[in-house]
Amino acid sequence: MDVVLHTVVMTHPRRLSSAQALRERHPELDPVIVFDPEPEATPSALRGARLAWANAPADATHLLVVQDDMILGQDIARHVMSAARAMPDAVLSFFTEWGSRTAHALRLAAVVGGSWVEVIDPYVPTSVHLMPTAIGRRVAEYPGDEADDVLLLRFVKEFGIPAYASVPNLAQHVPIASLMGNDIIQGPRPAAWWASPPGDLDATVAELPVVPVLPIFESYSICRIDGRNIKTHDYLTEHLGVPVKQQLDLFVEAMAEVDPGYAIREVVAEPLLLQFWLTAMIYGVVAGTPPPEEALRTLAPGSLRRFVPFPSLEKLPELLNPVVHQAIKLGSSIGKSA
Repeated sequence: MDVVLHTVVMTHPRRLSSAQALRERHPELDPVIVFDPEPEATPSALRGARLAWANAPADATHLLVVQDDMILGQDIARHVMSAARAMPDAVLSFFTEWGSRTAHALRLAAVVGGSWVEVIDPYVPTSVHLMPTAIGRRVAEYPGDEADDVLLLRFVKEFGIPAYASVPNLAQHVPIASLMGNDIIQGPRPAAWWASPPGDLDATVAELPVVPVLPIFESYSICRIDGRNIKTHDYLTEHLGVPVKQQLDLFVEAMAEVDPGYAIREVVAEPLLLQFWLTAMIYGVVAGTPPPEEALRTLAPGSLRRFVPFPSLEKLPELLNPVVHQAIKLGSSIGKSA
């Protein structure tokens, strides 16, 4: 199809300079800046999102919405255009933060293959997203007062519109003060895997029968199977024949191997480390081999950022690297023998 792209940058008057800088960096997108129409009211991304979703000329086929605290990757225009041609009727997200549920699917897709993964969060990531302009106009009028990303998920579910995230991410989050307070509530939110693929995005969606997740608020490992969630230790018991007692014994053996001096367990509490280890183990069950290092490095800090002091996040990839690789290797062995 012939794609006509219209780009909008959402901002607040207090962050106009960020929006202007983004526009100057990407003249090829010719973005229009839209402001929160009630800047003195309680902060809400939904007000600006409604304006952005409705802001497209009649001849535009697709709308790219970018929030002002994002950095776009190389060749963003080419990738967005190829995405629109490949998935013309879907809502597509080009950023998934490193601790999201979808981030785990993205890392696995980096191994099993695919340009896209299904969005499995309780929201559709809206930091950088693409949709047909017809859908944009409809969702702009869709009733509701929840967060923009939650409202968008409710909309796509009601009308059966697919929502996917790109593999890899094509944008990065800039750590500036959040108007919503998310930098304190949720912690840092970089991309799960930020890169610029050499080829175009196609219509391939990764096939992932199981996605292990370590939710950032609960931090109790779960597996998503056929749209439902079960605890990872139950998945190992019921689907792979590894009872809980054996799981705990394997964990004790793993810690004796990779953390004999307790350097890791001085930073990450052992009950939480167990849940992290179980999650990484299912990576091995599903993918067989580790994801690319750039994607794997975000697993530990993304999953644990709310439970580890911020100054310690930078050292987590190296600190927990032995845990991750041991767990993936073990999971691969379990998966092959199941």
